[in-house]
Amino acid sequence: RGDKLGMMPGLEAATDAAAVARRVAELATPAGVRYVYLATNDKDVDYASALSSQGFVCFSSEVFDTLKFADGRCMQREFEEDNHLLFATEMKLVDDAALCIRTFNDATPWYFTRAPQPSYCLLDRSMHDYVFGCSARGTG
Repeated sequence: RGDKLGMMPGLEAATDAAAVARRVAELATPAGVRYVYLATNDKDVDYASALSSQGFVCFSSEVFDTLKFADGRCMQREFEEDNHLLFATEMKLVDDAALCIRTFNDATPWYFTRAPQPSYCLLDRSMHDYVFGCSARGTG
């Protein structure tokens, strides 16, 4: 999101902490979802506080500080050395979630699953559509 903020109209408003919390509440509350994993490296926006104020319990990559691989290595240390490993792990978490809300409408699941869950977006446009907005699908 950060590298696209200045280039994509509507992105900043759609990814504001309050807007994200409203969208999560709109979709998650009826589904009974109360636990949220925030797959973001954006330290400039306090998503956790906005979501907590809506009654959600929030997790982020910091959860890996306490987890270890089977061979005893600390997950967080490995992720610090290999950001692609963290990205792949987070995408697997997102893909397997009971409810998935991605930033863009074309950030589709990366992994195969026999039981795909619905996927929603914060901004109904492609992550590659910087100017025109012609990628809107009405599927938000």
